Amino acid sequence: MITACIELKVPYLDFDDDVESTQHALGLADKAQEAGIPLCIGCGASPGMSNVLAVDAANELDTVEDIEMFWTVGDERPASVGRCSSTSCTSPPASV
Repeated sequence: MITACIELKVPYLDFDDDVESTQHALGLADKAQEAGIPLCIGCGASPGMSNVLAVDAANELDTVEDIEMFWTVGDERPASVGRCSSTSCTSPPASV
């Protein structure tokens, strides 16, 4: 898709957050730049669309104290592991 966009001189944007396809897209960045085509790569679900949806929802409320988002993939871990909020993040302990 990116190659076609470069050849047809069409700007490219994706919401992909997959590592392999993002690396592939980044590998074409020089070619796109030489062609004058902007690539917006890896806009993703988080950050990205989830942030837009959170702000949209917050705009419907009178007040918002915190917005917490979580992205869980595969082995489910306790909420205290790898948890992020707008003010802080925690990482898994080295033994995890």
